Amino acid sequence: STTFTALRHLFSAVDHDPLRIFQLSVCYDRWYSWTISLSWGYTVQIESRHLFLRDVVRTQQTFRPWHKSGGLSSVYTFNTREIHPDPCQRPVTFFMEHVSSSHDSGTIKSVYKQAYENCTYDPISSPRKIEEIRVFSRRLDPDIRQLKAPRRQCCDILPTSSS
Repeated sequence: STTFTALRHLFSAVDHDPLRIFQLSVCYDRWYSWTISLSWGYTVQIESRHLFLRDVVRTQQTFRPWHKSGGLSSVYTFNTREIHPDPCQRPVTFFMEHVSSSHDSGTIKSVYKQAYENCTYDPISSPRKIEEIRVFSRRLDPDIRQLKAPRRQCCDILPTSSS
């Protein structure tokens, strides 16, 4: 796909809820001990263990310095966390497939599909067994207290059938 197509896909989420785009929500699944981070309109990532919030909100270093000479060029102006070199040790990532909204109920539904890696996993407890994640929300209201610092969005994990 082209850059233009990718931007149009991203802005389909912006059209539905511009204030929530790229807002990071972090949830913890107690049953499986997973940490789930949702960057609304872009990705959902599931770590197969609990992580501290301060570790989850740090930007993943998915980029490299322009100059490989080291020194100051390799230092970023923000705090980053490295990603594991083995894709099978990284969080399971789901990318937004599509977003829709209901004008009657005001509910926004976004669907995220897994970006598959050829990894072996435990079929009982691994997040790799999940194929799709559905996120339901209401349009973010700019006049509510949620937008004041620290601007954390809450989320709940609901069980679903295996079908």
